[in-house]
Amino acid sequence: MLPTATPANDWLLNILGQNMDWFVEDVWSNSRECPLYTDLNHVLVISMEKDHFGKIYDYYMLYNSNTCAMELSSKQASDDARATALEQALELNPPAKFGGFLLMAALDDLYGECVARPLISQFTGSLGSEGRLVLVEAVVYIDDRFPAMSIPLIGVLDWTQGNSVIPGPFEQPVLSQVFPYFNRYKVPSDPDTWTMFDIYSPELQLFVPARIGNTFPIKFNLHWLAAPPILKVSGVEVTKDVVDLTNGKLRRDPMCSMKHTFIEMRWVWPVCLQKPRKVMDANGALIGWWTGRPCFCGYPSRRSPGLAMSGSTFINLTLTPRFALLPQVFTPAVLLIFPG
Repeated sequence: MLPTATPANDWLLNILGQNMDWFVEDVWSNSRECPLYTDLNHVLVISMEKDHFGKIYDYYMLYNSNTCAMELSSKQASDDARATALEQALELNPPAKFGGFLLMAALDDLYGECVARPLISQFTGSLGSEGRLVLVEAVVYIDDRFPAMSIPLIGVLDWTQGNSVIPGPFEQPVLSQVFPYFNRYKVPSDPDTWTMFDIYSPELQLFVPARIGNTFPIKFNLHWLAAPPILKVSGVEVTKDVVDLTNGKLRRDPMCSMKHTFIEMRWVWPVCLQKPRKVMDANGALIGWWTGRPCFCGYPSRRSPGLAMSGSTFINLTLTPRFALLPQVFTPAVLLIFPG
């Protein structure tokens, strides 16, 4: 049985859930359209840092976009609610461990009563505690003009761990917010437009259309995940490097540390790839000069280390070498990335 991920301070989440004057469904209904590609939405993450405790940020999942990375969400809890929550958090004994960002949809304490929830909320107390929920990275081609997007998907392990499945989009807390069609809480801008995914078959070396076969649930073997699940939005024709993605010949930039840590579950990675997957291990600190201004956070890229400023905010991503669940490669450095 896989060990479970180390959880955030449960007391902090409980305090936020008791004091905040909003719920996940409230902020999801205001999910921000990406200005670069309006068919996608940003996902919502909540700050667990002491200086920004309870603030909500829009985070863009499309990799290597330095123009549209992370900024304060338009929907925020009231100052009084956050101040009360922070006051209670500071009184905890032993002291709370502040730090990091968490995906709001992955936090059961932040939902309202009697609302439809993604799979992660339904199984946190049972399968989650047994280590039977894991994260699998999927590669999704979203449009002919954009690079493929890396999206964490939740997989459910069976008792043997050999016949495991990845449930469909409505049960995925990331996928269901990135693609508005699957957002339970947001009225679609065009009700007549829907999203379907075709899945790549390495054996056939082609995408199987959703109209021919069911894309979900995706079956996988925990003991031998040969390749990441590769999807494309039905209608997308340009799928550059799809074969090399499957066999691991393509050298990919490391996964952003935000994406790697904002859902607290263990990752399952493909085995025996020619170029093993890498993760950028970075500790982010957001330091705003005054309130009310957008707070941007870039993610690791190949830019040279340095110091820069974006608007009213410094972002300091300190990279530390740490080897976790797979052959990952880290470079000790200080890397500051800012939207151009």
